[in-house]
Amino acid sequence: DAKKKTVVFNGSPLIKPSAVDIAAEGRALAVLGKGGVIRLVDMTDHSLMGDIYLYDSAGARLENTDQMVIY
Repeated sequence: DAKKKTVVFNGSPLIKPSAVDIAAEGRALAVLGKGGVIRLVDMTDHSLMGDIYLYDSAGARLENTDQMVIY
């Protein structure tokens, strides 16, 4: 399924299926914001649906977007 995506940090998948699919069955747009936050925006009215934060295996929040590979 082309819509399924994986967020990978240091080779380990963190979110599968993608946050967009979980939040809104494809109705949302994920935008990488400041501090490494992924913001979910509703495509119908452009309202903010929520934020997703990524953590490493030690429980520390990832705030540097260079640490993340999203594909």
